[in-house]
Amino acid sequence: MTIIFTHVPKVAGTTLKSRLISPNFTESEIKEFKGIVDLIKNRNEDFSILVGHNPFGMGQFTSGKARYFTVLRDPIERSISHYFFILQGALHGKLTHNLEQRKTHLSTPLKDIFSINSAKRFAPATSWLIDNMQTRYTSGYMNSWRSKASSRLLKTAMWNLRERYDCFGLQERFEDSLTVISREFGWKVNPPAENKKSTYIPKNYSEVDLQAVKENNKLDQELFEFAKDLFRQRYG
Repeated sequence: MTIIFTHVPKVAGTTLKSRLISPNFTESEIKEFKGIVDLIKNRNEDFSILVGHNPFGMGQFTSGKARYFTVLRDPIERSISHYFFILQGALHGKLTHNLEQRKTHLSTPLKDIFSINSAKRFAPATSWLIDNMQTRYTSGYMNSWRSKASSRLLKTAMWNLRERYDCFGLQERFEDSLTVISREFGWKVNPPAENKKSTYIPKNYSEVDLQAVKENNKLDQELFEFAKDLFRQRYG
């Protein structure tokens, strides 16, 4: 069995890994997602959990049964955080990390980033900032290419979240979410460490920028409202 964390960028996934995944798996049991081709080539590799920015459905490229979980965040906050996280540049001295994305963000205002990056949705998996990113990730790689107004994209994401994910969390209810996920898989949870912001530059944006973010995340906003209701129904 392989457990797969659908890690949408900027949903506190790094903190989740340090508190929930690291204390329950050795380094050799954790595989970082490096693309579908890598998964196919290493299909029989012995690992227990897949992490990294991967969309739903990667279990098809691993051996045995797959179980899934994810965490969602308010889509407006997530998109803005994503934009400025890339804009600020590399962390921890990793000078080549997200370099091409940063070049694009340096030359593109927030209001235009979704149109500039629109072709990235055709990739089977991407960490580039695109519209409705949480809906695309949870709908799965086979649907992520669809238009930003696609009802099928949204319906598939909702179906997957309700029927195919073993559990999920919300960043705004992070501690409750850790409890939900740990109970589902029988994991222990590390106590919180010092909270260090990963985005340290000011998030300065205009009303025009904000409207563009909202316009390009309408499906995500619907999905997030659905997820909040579902979380309350299931977990209180």
